[in-house]
This record gives sequence, structure tokens and C-alpha cells, in this order.
Amino acid sequence: MEKGSYYDSLHSDLVWACLRKNASFLVKQKSGKPIFLSREPLNPLNKHMYIYSGLLNDKALSVEPNKNNKGIVLLVKNTSKTSRNKPACLVNRICFSPRRPFSFISQHIKRFVLKKKYRPDLQEAALYRARLFLYSQRTTKKLPVKRYVKKKRSQ
Repeated sequence: MEKGSYYDSLHSDLVWACLRKNASFLVKQKSGKPIFLSREPLNPLNKHMYIYSGLLNDKALSVEPNKNNKGIVLLVKNTSKTSRNKPACLVNRICFSPRRPFSFISQHIKRFVLKKKYRPDLQEAALYRARLFLYSQRTTKKLPVKRYVKKKRSQ
């Protein structure tokens, strides 16, 4: 029995049937219409749905803020079969500096998705989150205080 063949035999539909109502990442909101959210690190929209689950899909992608809210990190699921038994190696991180403009980061994410043949719906979600995180990390410049000088009355 080769390494990783146990996980290859499990179908993702079977795993979803087990995780659908009893996942540790599941967040339920019961007031009004029930909403099910997820705290998975590889879930780009934080919706508890099969198509966005980073645990089930082989190719998953998401964006998080970097430490101390300086820059962002692109999280990519490692697709090699040997990393399935090593949870520490399951996620690759690509860091972006806060000095980089959003246009550079968006081009990099788009190129990565095209090159690695990831899903385009995850690309749009990752770009949306990257934009939100970058704009929230902006520092506002303080405007100088206007000082009014009293004019002397001419007599």
C-alpha cells in the first residue's frame, strides 16, 4: 500500500457528507434566516459550501492579511500527493509587501491562477479579499490644521 492511497480512495462527496453539519470551522447564525459560515483558512468567501471548502478541493486558494496588518499573504493549497500526510506542508504562503500597489498583486494572482490552472471563481474571490485588506491597511495622512490670522481693521 503506497503512501497517500488511503486519502485517494476517499471521495470528496463522502467527506462533505461527514463535514457538512459537524465541522470545527463551522459558524452558525440562527437569528432570522439561518446562515452557515466557515473559518477555514483556504475558504476565500468564508461560506460553508462544498465548492469553497479548502479541505475537500484539491486546488484551493485564499488571501489573508500579513502579520501586524502589513501587506497580504496568498495562501495556496499544495497539490502534491506526498503533502497530504503532512499538514504543516499543506499550505504554501506567498507574501506581498504593503508597498506593492494593488495592480502588481492582482497581476501576480491572475498569472498564478492561469499558470497553475486554478479555478477562476477562486481568483475573483481572492482579488476581492486582497483589495479589501490592502485598502483597510492604508494609513490616512493628517491634514494640516488651518490657522486663521485676524486682520487688523483699517481706520
